[in-house]
Amino acid sequence: MLAVKVRPRAGRAEIRGRRADGSLEVALRAAPEGGQANAELVSLVARALGVKPEAVAIVRGASTRTKLLRIAGADAGAVARLGFEPQAHAGADERTR
Repeated sequence: MLAVKVRPRAGRAEIRGRRADGSLEVALRAAPEGGQANAELVSLVARALGVKPEAVAIVRGASTRTKLLRIAGADAGAVARLGFEPQAHAGADERTR
């Protein structure tokens, strides 16, 4: 699992890094209306991890800025590049353990 804090309506969509609470901060251009921001989040995280968007699921927080994502098929190196230690965030999938 990957905890994420989103900032909708940002100047550009980007993964900004890890927050003090351990979650990932993500800026999104889309507005939080009609699922636009969620769709952009899924696409951005999938691209960053080298997986298909279908592999990224929002399991909690679909209507809030704090979300919990489940990611299937991401390797440990990809998760580490996002600023996480794979062992600490083993929910990306079973290969990250």
